[in-house]
Amino acid sequence: MSVIFLTIFFIILGPVVVEITGYFWHRFVEHGGIFGSSIQYKHYLHHERDYPTTKLRPHKSYTSARSYGWYVLTVFLVVSTYLLLPLRYSLPMILSGLVYAKFVISTFHSSFHKKNYWLNRYTWYKRLVYLHDIHHYKPVNYGINLFVLDRLFGTFSDTKTSKIEDNFPSAPKKQFRLKMQKNQ
Repeated sequence: MSVIFLTIFFIILGPVVVEITGYFWHRFVEHGGIFGSSIQYKHYLHHERDYPTTKLRPHKSYTSARSYGWYVLTVFLVVSTYLLLPLRYSLPMILSGLVYAKFVISTFHSSFHKKNYWLNRYTWYKRLVYLHDIHHYKPVNYGINLFVLDRLFGTFSDTKTSKIEDNFPSAPKKQFRLKMQKNQ
C-alpha cells in the first residue's frame, strides 16, 4: 500500500476512533461510573444543574461542568496512538482526531444548549438537537453527532418521553445532590 493511501486511512481513522471511544466513555464512565463517581459527578452536574430537562437552552452561552474526564481520555488516546503507530501515521491520526473532537463534537455539543443558535435554521441540525434533548430525558443517544453505535447497541431513541428516566442508575444521587447544594 502506498504511504499516501495509508496516511488518508489514518486521517479518516482519527475521527472514527473519537466516535467509538466517546460513545463508550460517555455511556459507561460518565453515566455508568465504572471509573468511580468523580467523573460521573461532573457529568451529573451537566444534566441536573446546568441543563436539566426544564431548561435545556437557558441562554446564548454554554456553561461547562468543567469535567476533566474528556481530557484524561484525550491524553490516553494521543499517547497510545503515538506509542502504537509509526509517527508518519500516528501524527495524522492524532491531529484529525483532535480537530474532530474539538471543532465538531465539542462545538456541536455546546451549541445544543445555546438559545437561538445560528444552525437552528437547518432541519438536520434541529434533528441532532432533538436527539440530544432525548438524551437528557432518558439513558439513550450517547453519541453526540453520530448515533451509529447507539443504533448498533440498542441505545438509540428518537422518541421524547414526558416521564424523565434515571440517566445515572449507578450514581450515589443523594451524595451528588448534597454536594451540589453545598457548592451553590
